[in-house]
Amino acid sequence: MADKVRHLSVRLSDDENRALENYCQRTSQSKTEVIRQFIRSLIHAPTNGHSNSGSSQSA
Repeated sequence: MADKVRHLSVRLSDDENRALENYCQRTSQSKTEVIRQFIRSLIHAPTNGHSNSGSSQSA
């Protein structure tokens, strides 16, 4: 049985969107492919309790 597909909206700054578009163009991948690849890499990444992004989130 196939996995259920979910939709996700992401808000990006102009710089973030430009970086994503440039990366997609260089690698001949769609934005969806790049984002899915990144999320899949998170699934297999070791967890050590530290954020990989180096930024903190606040509510």
